[in-house]
Amino acid sequence: MLVLTVVLAPSTGCRRFDPAEPTDEVRDFTGRGGRYTRSAFLSDSRGWVFFNVYLPPGWSPDGPEAYPLIIFLHGQMGDEHRFTDNVRASQLNGWIENGSVAPFVLIAPRGADRRGAVQWYYSENERLLTSEEDGELRAYARRVFRAGLDGRAVSLHGHSRGASGTLYFALSHSDKFASAVANAFVSDYVLERWKSLARQNRDQVLASGIPLRMTIGTRDHYVTRENRKGSSEMHEHLQELGVPHEYEVLEGVTHGFSSLWRYRRPDGKPTGLHELQFHARSWER
Repeated sequence: MLVLTVVLAPSTGCRRFDPAEPTDEVRDFTGRGGRYTRSAFLSDSRGWVFFNVYLPPGWSPDGPEAYPLIIFLHGQMGDEHRFTDNVRASQLNGWIENGSVAPFVLIAPRGADRRGAVQWYYSENERLLTSEEDGELRAYARRVFRAGLDGRAVSLHGHSRGASGTLYFALSHSDKFASAVANAFVSDYVLERWKSLARQNRDQVLASGIPLRMTIGTRDHYVTRENRKGSSEMHEHLQELGVPHEYEVLEGVTHGFSSLWRYRRPDGKPTGLHELQFHARSWER
């Protein structure tokens, strides 16, 4: 693991959940293949963490198959429902069933106990997502869903502040993730810090070979109204460093995750499918 100390703003508001065990969350995932399920698990670093999980068609608790894992990181005002509110499970099922993408498990955790307070690079979320210890997300996903059994079959997909988190982990923990997609990175307040991460960890990132993709829409209001330059400047910086990555500007696309996911590429594919296939190619390495 790459170790780098980055001084950031104090982490206010992103702390432990109510220590009382939730009583209304699904814990038995029998029959939940091809569906979204909301649940919670007890994290050593975060307390009870709520999440939504997508399990592929045919998944069963006692099956023999192992699956790659995608961890979805939501944005500032999002929660564990951001992905499920914008992507139909039936769409994912169809792409898996027609062979467009290999079966996978996707977990979308809630990033903070107070809406708007999420920062994925805070220490408790860093441990939640990168630790191999029994009390954190990776071990839980392996034990309960048989997902991410190979540490190099864990991918990150983030939107907005989740994109900022995705870039942080790709540049500081590149050995922990198979691939990383950052949609609509506009958190300019961390831009110089992430550039510094890229400079300092360039050799390790290159050695890991982690595939990295960034997108931004031409109608993203943070760009058009507030002149945010995070995506374009990070792209240029990575180019200067010689760090391979995909960068795509999506015509007519707004900041919203659904707008990014549904955008039709010149080849006719929705961007969501293109990005799932981007992850899938990394799992085959």
